[in-house]
Order: sequence, then C-alpha cells, then structure tokens
Amino acid sequence: MHTAIVASATAVAALAGQVPAPAPPPAPCQGPEHRQFDFWIGHWDVYGPAGKKVGENLIEAFANGCGLAEHWTGSGGVTCQRAAVVAGVRRWGKDLDSGVRWEVP
Repeated sequence: MHTAIVASATAVAALAGQVPAPAPPPAPCQGPEHRQFDFWIGHWDVYGPAGKKVGENLIEAFANGCGLAEHWTGSGGVTCQRAAVVAGVRRWGKDLDSGVRWEVP
C-alpha cells in the first residue's frame, strides 16, 4: 500500500511540472577544436636568435573562447593587433592594423 502511494505522489509531481529540467546545452566554443591554442594565451617576452629581446606579445581569448587576439609590441615600437576566430571548421582572422583578412576553409 505504501509503495502505491509513493508511486502516485511521483506521478502527480511529474504531471505538476516538477520534473527536473533537461541539462543546458554545452557552451559554444568549448570543444577541443577551440582549445588547440590555449597554450599560447598569456604575456610573452619574445627573443631573437641571438638572445636579444625583440618584443612582447599579449595573447587573449575573447568571445567565450571563440577567438584569440594578439597584441604585438616590438622593441623598436612597432605594434600589431590581430584577431583569429574558429567557427565550426572554418577559421578566419584579420590584421587589425592593415585590415588584411585571411580565411582557412
């Protein structure tokens, strides 16, 4: 008798909308194809073949990990800003200083 009451209470709760909600879909850009360049993220001192510092590079993730931004500053004051995005299997980027855009199908 007790089992039937528990089963009935469970059925009533399910009909009343008290069933747990399904798990949310995974966040965009969290798959392994979007994590391939995570090792590059950070602030880097860059040295030439002779061991002399030639610049600094700051790499940052943006758009919830869908893209990477590169901020280069050479020791002579030259700067460069680039962004790259992975969207599905397509990859594209843009040199923000020159406006040159590239894409890999």
